[in-house]
This record gives sequence, structure tokens and C-alpha cells, in this order.
Amino acid sequence: MRLQQPELWLVDWVLCGQGEAVTGDKLGALMEWSEIRERVWRAQLAAELATTDPTHPAEADLELSKTECEQLLALLPTTFRWGTGEDVGFALKRQVALEMWGADESEKHKVNAALASIFSEEGKDARSTDDGANTYAGQNPAANAA
Repeated sequence: MRLQQPELWLVDWVLCGQGEAVTGDKLGALMEWSEIRERVWRAQLAAELATTDPTHPAEADLELSKTECEQLLALLPTTFRWGTGEDVGFALKRQVALEMWGADESEKHKVNAALASIFSEEGKDARSTDDGANTYAGQNPAANAA
């Protein structure tokens, strides 16, 4: 997944305990993320080195396992701004969700659209072959007696 520097900063911020004083069990849990933290910072450094214009942060690739995506989706704030006005929390959370379920949801959307199209065409075909059998449907039968 390609992330911009502010998004990488947010991942690091979340992995570091969200700015809290961290001790005991929480520190142990956070230290289990040392591998992902290293990948985040390698990506951050790559993005920083690739940035040519400070107003347009570069991007870098960050590989995440399904478990890491699930954990980040649970931990990332849905909205978060670094003071630049851009909501990097929502953008990042959306990317993580797309990474996890995007292909499935895209496929479901295509199948649903195809089914809707098929049924729409069948409905048009049925109306175009109307033989008039329902011409008097819903009317008083006595009014149509010969």
C-alpha cells in the first residue's frame, strides 16, 4: 500500500501508544510491534528522501499483513489532522480497509451491477412481448363482458 508521509507519521503515532506514557503490559504489547515499526520508519525515510517539494509529501510502500491491517483498522482514529487541514486519519483508515476488503467489495459491486443489468434487460424484454392479455387487469370484469 502506498502511504504519504503524514499517514506514515500517524501509523507510528498509533504504534507508540498515541502519545500516552507507556509502562508495564502496554509497553510489552507495543514492543511486539517492533517489526512493523521498523517497516513504517523505513517507508518514512524513503518518502522523506523522495520528497522534492515540502508542500507535496512523497509516498512510500508499506507492506502490511492481514493481521496488521486488522489491528491498524481497530486502532487508527477515523479522523485525525496534523494541523494541515487534511484528514489523514480517514484517508489512511480507508486505505487499510481497501487493502483488506477492496477487491472483494469491488467484485461484489461488479456482480451486483451485472445482475441488475440482466434483470433490467429481462424486464424490458417481457414488456416488449406483451400480448395484451393483461389489458383489462384490475378492471371490473362486468364492464368488459361482451
